[in-house]
Amino acid sequence: MPITIAASAVVLIGSIYATVLALFPKAEDWSLLMLFMGGLLSFATAMLWDIKDTNRVTRKSDVAFWLHLISAPLIVHPIFSILGVMKGENNFTVTMVVALTYLLLTVVSIAIDRRALMVSALAYVVYSFSVFLESFGHVSLAFSIAGTIVGAALLLLSAFWQSSRAVLLNGLPMRLSTKLPPLK
Repeated sequence: MPITIAASAVVLIGSIYATVLALFPKAEDWSLLMLFMGGLLSFATAMLWDIKDTNRVTRKSDVAFWLHLISAPLIVHPIFSILGVMKGENNFTVTMVVALTYLLLTVVSIAIDRRALMVSALAYVVYSFSVFLESFGHVSLAFSIAGTIVGAALLLLSAFWQSSRAVLLNGLPMRLSTKLPPLK
């Protein structure tokens, strides 16, 4: 079953995380970094599986899918937590950093043709924009406006996903683009 490798990765990351915290209680200050590192390792493992099946026709691609699914929140949550998104004090600078971070995650998602990173970051982006809009007095409509703007942007992106990938892949070095899924 393709999900078993991802489940094993979750158990391994969780076990290492719990063991480190049990042995070194002060390591709690490094929790976000440990989760982020676990996410990067999961992502790298997912990419290794993806490279083995760039056409996505075998179970290797399914294994990669599940690994991407677990790596995405482990990467995204620490990033947006460090930015302080969920503290509700999003000023213009934090909101722009959130937008640029989401743009970077989107570029990676388009390049690897997987949407897990983008989906994992959605709640943080909508929340950040809604808090920012609230600072301008749009308290009752902030979440709706932010959700509509982000949703419309994602709908537009999904309509132009393959053409966006074509532009992006053509701009990448050949040795990298050949390891990514081909255009459809």
